[in-house]
Amino acid sequence: MKAVAVLFMCLALMAPDVANACRRSPSPAEIMGRRHAAVTIVRIDEVTSTTPSRPADQWRATATRISVVEGAEPPVSLILGHTEMPHCQERRPVPQHGEYWVAYIEAIGDSDAVVYNAWPIDWARSIDPRFSGAPAF
Repeated sequence: MKAVAVLFMCLALMAPDVANACRRSPSPAEIMGRRHAAVTIVRIDEVTSTTPSRPADQWRATATRISVVEGAEPPVSLILGHTEMPHCQERRPVPQHGEYWVAYIEAIGDSDAVVYNAWPIDWARSIDPRFSGAPAF
């Protein structure tokens, strides 16, 4: 019986917990500071929750490219997506129609690719040095 209890304790310690997953996730500043294929300003066209019971936890948005801040030119129409990690303190807002966001695009080429690294333009202006002192668009 003691061996079974020790086995369960070892398994519990080896299992990743949700709080550690939050700590391992890079911050928006870290993601914004990486090298990207493109950094673009987009306007949100339509937002759809992919979990109707918790609409703020997982969503997809269609967006139109307004300007390229840095890098290559991505398609004019983009799909943004986000899934919240439960129990994490930092929560990304759900985009609203007409808002401007900054999309940090890893690779260009697949027109159906979803951009998961995107934040409201005010967040980007407050964190990303690309926006310091210059108008965004």
